[in-house]
Amino acid sequence: MIADKLLEKGYMVISFDGPAHGKSSGKTTAMPEFLETINQIDKKHGPFEAAIGHSFGGMCLYNSVATDFKIKKLITVGAPDKVSDVILNFTKNLALKPVIAHKMKYLFDKKWERDIDTHSSNIVAKNILIPTLVVHDANDGDVPVSSAIHIRQNLQRGTLLITKGLGHTKILRNQKVTSDIVNFIIQ
Repeated sequence: MIADKLLEKGYMVISFDGPAHGKSSGKTTAMPEFLETINQIDKKHGPFEAAIGHSFGGMCLYNSVATDFKIKKLITVGAPDKVSDVILNFTKNLALKPVIAHKMKYLFDKKWERDIDTHSSNIVAKNILIPTLVVHDANDGDVPVSSAIHIRQNLQRGTLLITKGLGHTKILRNQKVTSDIVNFIIQ
């Protein structure tokens, strides 16, 4: 819906499913694969005016923009705050014990040779200087609204849009949210 409205306004839109998401191939993924995908899309189709990311895709965009992805505006919808919370939520959704999440984080820390929570959205947000719209629903059952508040507090030029009753995915199909995102981009 957001892509269609941007197309109507004359923008070219590139949309993708992250690795092991949607119609993409693979069964597993991690942030470095998402970041490399963003980098490759930017090399092939960029530069871009803006980028929009939902959930983990939003967290990955925060990391990309904080380092080397050059855009003029950033929009995230339902983005999580801490990387370790993403892992904990993942294991909870699979009805696994919390100790599994702690072991997974330890393995990622070891593989990346650093604390993966340094890639948390609210931490990397401190390095983002472009206008950023943080969209989140107060009733998001997957990512608490406190994530959006923490992220916004660390953005230099952030705007917070909190909706109510749209949850984690229905928010993407809401006409007012779509209109607010498009208006943010074209202003």
